[in-house]
Amino acid sequence: MGKKLTSENGETLTELLISVLVIALGLSMFAAALTASRKMLILGTEKIETYYSERNDLEGEKAKRKPGEP
Repeated sequence: MGKKLTSENGETLTELLISVLVIALGLSMFAAALTASRKMLILGTEKIETYYSERNDLEGEKAKRKPGEP
């Protein structure tokens, strides 16, 4: 390892290819995580909209009832 640090030679082709592979894997994992989080955000928004829509419908039905009705 010490010899490598003092050497003036460049990186080998194998080391370069491995580093490119590691970077590509990292970027693909980041892209997958970003896509999954976007899907979860959309799903959560849809659930919240459904909840509030149904809640408003129930409150509207409750308001239409005659006073004294359960």
